[in-house]
Amino acid sequence: MGSCNKPAETWVLAVCGGMMSLFKKLSDGKLRRLVDGGESIASIENSISMLIEAEKSGQFNQLILVGGANDITWAQALLPQSVTGHLVAEIHYPLLPNWFRDTPSAHSLASALDNVFTS
Repeated sequence: MGSCNKPAETWVLAVCGGMMSLFKKLSDGKLRRLVDGGESIASIENSISMLIEAEKSGQFNQLILVGGANDITWAQALLPQSVTGHLVAEIHYPLLPNWFRDTPSAHSLASALDNVFTS
């Protein structure tokens, strides 16, 4: 007898005002921002490409969307079905655009998301 399912590899896609940021949920429950080409704030096209490639190579099997209702709807419209097939949750949580810029306040995004998952 084998295992029923492989362990969950969960990624989080935070969206706000036309911006996206990807995170991987670690075994300790914390989130680690995924970077693209050395940039912590990837372009929308690069974020989607990262998701497509990661899905193809099995790097995640669960995806959680976090953001305002309109942002989540917008993100779902952009994502291919191969990626949205891994959606397990949508969390409506107000995120601030400043958190998505490559500035010291970008750490606030990770903190806010950590709070979402620990509360």
